[in-house]
Amino acid sequence: MVFPQYRPHYFVVQEDGVRSHLERRGWKQQPPRHRRPPDFFWTLDERAIDYDGLQDDQVANHFRDIAVVATKAGLTRSMNDVQWCAAGLAADAITYFPRSYALDDQDGRAAFVDDFRRTAAAAVVRGVVEDLPFVPNLLELALRVCSAWINDLEAHRTGQIASVLNDDEWHRLLEYSYVCGGGAAKPAPRKRRPASARPQKLPRDASRAAGVRSLRELGRRTPRCYCDDRILVDTTPDLLRTAAVGVARRLSELWPQWRIDGRRNVWIVKPPEACRGHGIVLKRRLEDVLSLAERMGGRVAQKYVETPMLWKDDDRRGVKFDLRLRCLFVCGRERMRSYVFEPCYARLCSQPFSLEDDALANPMVHLSNLAVQRRGESDDEDLMRTQQALEKKFATKHVSSLWSSHVRPRLAHIVAGLGACAATQASPRTQSIELLGGDVVLDADGTPWLLEANLSPALARRSDAHAATIERMLDGVLCRTLDKWLPSGIPGQSEGGDRDDGWQFVRTHSMPRPAPTNTRGFGFFVVGLKLSGADLLRRDASVSLIEAWHRLRMWWRPY
Repeated sequence: MVFPQYRPHYFVVQEDGVRSHLERRGWKQQPPRHRRPPDFFWTLDERAIDYDGLQDDQVANHFRDIAVVATKAGLTRSMNDVQWCAAGLAADAITYFPRSYALDDQDGRAAFVDDFRRTAAAAVVRGVVEDLPFVPNLLELALRVCSAWINDLEAHRTGQIASVLNDDEWHRLLEYSYVCGGGAAKPAPRKRRPASARPQKLPRDASRAAGVRSLRELGRRTPRCYCDDRILVDTTPDLLRTAAVGVARRLSELWPQWRIDGRRNVWIVKPPEACRGHGIVLKRRLEDVLSLAERMGGRVAQKYVETPMLWKDDDRRGVKFDLRLRCLFVCGRERMRSYVFEPCYARLCSQPFSLEDDALANPMVHLSNLAVQRRGESDDEDLMRTQQALEKKFATKHVSSLWSSHVRPRLAHIVAGLGACAATQASPRTQSIELLGGDVVLDADGTPWLLEANLSPALARRSDAHAATIERMLDGVLCRTLDKWLPSGIPGQSEGGDRDDGWQFVRTHSMPRPAPTNTRGFGFFVVGLKLSGADLLRRDASVSLIEAWHRLRMWWRPY
């Protein structure tokens, strides 16, 4: 029904659920060859919108450069660069975004190799702490690497770890880490001879990597351990184990991602602009990851969360799951507001979680995408759980308030970090919105970790309860945007106020002003001052992109 006293609004929408909500508000589908341009665009891809041809009063559901957040390579670069433009908010992305590297450029690949080597050395130390047998001279190499890493963390600098060992030592250490990562740790038996006095057999691969037959033979070689940068102390395997415990304790204090690294050093490799789990593989050997990067450009390597929280039901024995988080960014005149929707829902894998080599190649174990899990015998309802069921699980596993006191604030912090990236790097325009679907995994302590952000999340109705949730979510999106900017005037449909519809306000973000276009007769010169790595980090932590723009305006005057 159209009210003649009101000017009708026209839309171009590629989503049926959005179309029904607009029609109930009195909006009309844009007819073909209509002279008047549509008032609202809702597309599945931002590339379908001609941003240069949009008028000021037209509304679009995407930002021009949202690919900097909604693609795997874009999010990787944004999280690595966000410290330059969002100081104090998203600069701590290391606490909620597993480190990720773009393998298509030389700098990203070199940074990944350094990180892989550090993590391999830390995995060897972690295995010793978990009472696994070890090769002393190879543990010495791992302790040297971890000691240099600790010094870099304490000095707040990014050091080159490659210079700690030579190429042959790196090869031996990596081959040993591949062997140490296998199998489960067993507690050391009590009242037995020390490890140095007891012959222990190693796997054949470990013996070949070390070039020896047993740990007793290595114990006679008087290994050495790095206690700091300068002192080498002759020690025994017992003291090596003590040193490993101290190094692991210090890394757990300094390194925010220590609890998700695990002992297997598994990395997940993702292809560019792929969805529904296509092309995603898990690797734990450096040469395998680099080989994939050579075969296809644009791949991203991200550290896999090896210690996820597992879902255990009567019919399931510890399967991996993730959370689908819906985020909304509403861009006004000069500021952007970010929202998070509750309830979220969990997506379950269909097979028990395992990090064994044969399980790493099974997507049914590690990829919780519904498009992947449908290949099995489970249906959608069996693979999904509500937030209410998740909170009940927390109440039985942890304290009853863990979700509200720990998980919910951390989820809001993740949305704020994504909003900071979108506001400063995605080129949002006035009267535009962005709806993203974030994939979040919880570690064993219940801490959320953002894996990726998806453009135009699926709005398929998978059950009656899920359909009601989506209807409520879409109504809240339109209530906060079109009902305020382009009210239809129909009573009861365009109140334009925020309702209790599940959307929770997170943060207001300032957007950078556009750079001046008239640069005729403008010249400048730069006077630089040499800064150390620690000084640069301290200065960048207090300077945002907005502050830099205002400082530029203080001395620049257009002619």
